[in-house]
Amino acid sequence: MIELLAWAEPHPDLLALTEESAAAQSRQQAVVNGILGEFHESLAALEAARKQELLLQTRLLPQVELGFQSALAGYQTGKVDFATLLDAQRQIRQAGLDELKSRVERQMRLTKIECLAGESGGACRRPYRNR
Repeated sequence: MIELLAWAEPHPDLLALTEESAAAQSRQQAVVNGILGEFHESLAALEAARKQELLLQTRLLPQVELGFQSALAGYQTGKVDFATLLDAQRQIRQAGLDELKSRVERQMRLTKIECLAGESGGACRRPYRNR
């Protein structure tokens, strides 16, 4: 005699496997969402660093260099004291450091994007493994 009621209720092992599969899919989706979030955050930061670097190169550095040339000419003619000349030189160095920081930030973000995309040749640390 065929037992028809056996098909009415799923086997407990099947239910457990289905729940485990759903939980694994949820964990996988959470990892994907985390990686996508990091990707978009890094992409926005990359663009911000690129814009800041461009602004420093095209606006601030030329402006502080002109300020230094003006202070140097003023110092040579006795119209500006040495402290003003030093301050103008400090501004050039600070603008150069700011530009360098922007370059480093841009490169770090680009590297992170490459790591998230898997284009680093496996050299990146994956924060989402084995979670």
